[in-house]
Amino acid sequence: MSRLSYDPGMFYPLEGKTRRAKFATVDLESKDGPSERAGFTRPFLAGAYDGSQYHSFTDTNPGGDPMTRWHRDGGCVDRLMHWCLNHKRFGYVYYCHNGGGFDFLFFLTKLMKLIRAKGYDMMLVPVGGSRLLSINISVRGQKWGGWSFVDSIRTLPMSLDKAGEAFAVGRKNMGKLLDAEGKPFNLQTPSSDPAWIEYNKQDCILLYDVMNVAHDIVENQFGGEMGLTAPSTAMKTFRRAFLKQPISR
Repeated sequence: MSRLSYDPGMFYPLEGKTRRAKFATVDLESKDGPSERAGFTRPFLAGAYDGSQYHSFTDTNPGGDPMTRWHRDGGCVDRLMHWCLNHKRFGYVYYCHNGGGFDFLFFLTKLMKLIRAKGYDMMLVPVGGSRLLSINISVRGQKWGGWSFVDSIRTLPMSLDKAGEAFAVGRKNMGKLLDAEGKPFNLQTPSSDPAWIEYNKQDCILLYDVMNVAHDIVENQFGGEMGLTAPSTAMKTFRRAFLKQPISR
């Protein structure tokens, strides 16, 4: 539809073939401050899964303030952001479950440094209170492309385990996860224990499988289009699959 024929008082069908962006999933693990207690103020492990390979990122910069280690050079979030913003993955969407209420707040600290150093632009999409729906990074001077971090809980408003069950891809298997001493893993397990990597890997792979099935259902079965939230997905699907001619707003 040309701009000349567009009437802002009308509601138009969405036309053209949908293009599913390549995506990966990311997740952080954290502790309570510099302690080994369960908590949410000090990330110590980041993970990513691209559909074929899982990558874990730990702090490789010992020394200094442990509360800033994660975003300094060689920290887990620093390493994850460099992996995500690699030009080999230009155009990727990174799903993170409940990212807008937790993970994204840590991503922003590192991203603020990167956009100044690399000439990127950043756009934040807020949703309710202090939460973020998405973080969009673009290369300055380029009109299209870039990378997006999206909170998948706004598209699938349920726990990751419940989403795994709903889409028949399974759920986390905490019961069989053991720490280095052969004891059952829990959130009090020391951050240096390798069981944390397996725990993080489960989350990343499960979210990827859930989002892959969700895309298939919306796009292939319903003939619709995935949006950033459940309501926007419903509206895009209505406009693409069921609205046959313009209607008045």
